[in-house]
Amino acid sequence: MPHSLEEDVISVPVLLKTARLAQWSEAIGENFLPLEFRCHRHADFHGTARMASIGAGRATEICASAQKVARTPQLAGRSDSAYVKALWQLNGETFLEQDGAAARLGPGSWATYDASRPYALELSANSHFITLLMPWSDKDETPRLVRRLAASALQTEGYARVALDLLRQMLHASSPIDAFSGSLLHQSLMNMLQASLRLELMSRVGTDAHCGDRLSAARSHIDRHLHDATLEPATVARALNMSRRSLYNLFEHSGDSPCAYLQRRRLERARDALADPLLARNPITTIAYDHGFSDAAHFSRRFHERYGESPSAYRQRVASKPATERCLAGVPP
Repeated sequence: MPHSLEEDVISVPVLLKTARLAQWSEAIGENFLPLEFRCHRHADFHGTARMASIGAGRATEICASAQKVARTPQLAGRSDSAYVKALWQLNGETFLEQDGAAARLGPGSWATYDASRPYALELSANSHFITLLMPWSDKDETPRLVRRLAASALQTEGYARVALDLLRQMLHASSPIDAFSGSLLHQSLMNMLQASLRLELMSRVGTDAHCGDRLSAARSHIDRHLHDATLEPATVARALNMSRRSLYNLFEHSGDSPCAYLQRRRLERARDALADPLLARNPITTIAYDHGFSDAAHFSRRFHERYGESPSAYRQRVASKPATERCLAGVPP
């Protein structure tokens, strides 16, 4: 199903049990991404996979015999879309390699990696783990975070633990979830993984707690001055009595940049305003200016790039939703 990863659907989990490596390879390729499988003794192979769609993502729980799995350069080169993958180890071991980095995952650890690019996994006997495959684009924060932490063994705690618990419940659900709820669940999982990766990066840089405080101060300053069209990294740095390079270093450690954070927050605030019924009579141009955009056409282009539709189309679509759906999606009633 890789070709349909954009569908906002969650199915009743499908269970696959097989002792044939060829059938296993075909099923995984059809439901996720094409991979190359190798097993030392085909006669001893066995695998069980519980698979489900979650909005635009795919989740699977796997119990399998020892094997080697590779996303080869040839297979990766055939992919037209970009995906990120997270893997939580429940039992046994998985050895993960990507771009020269390597991690040995045991029970209680997890890792993330770029599934669009070559990688290799080596599973121990009776390896048991859960994976989540999610599409992303360069406009998302996820790629920057994954690139910095790809193939690193992380502890399954905090947001990563919550995400794992949610996945286990969904993979063992007995009834389907509607498309709208599936989309919300997918976004929630993505947000939890982003938060977990951010915290991990901050902990690596943030043995010095002062670094985290300064980043929070920089973000807070930006959030308070989003309406100012002249706001830019240089003015933020001056306001916080630091150099422009120091400001960029702060954001780099969190997998972000000052410019990307500023534009993302402006677009998020503008989107909230477009969805607010109390501002329904405000022209889109006014909303753009109120959130620091000096050019309405530029605002419209950036909004479409990030959210896949124009500001006017978004406003009309949200206004047509029932109040209950707007509430579930976090849209003002």
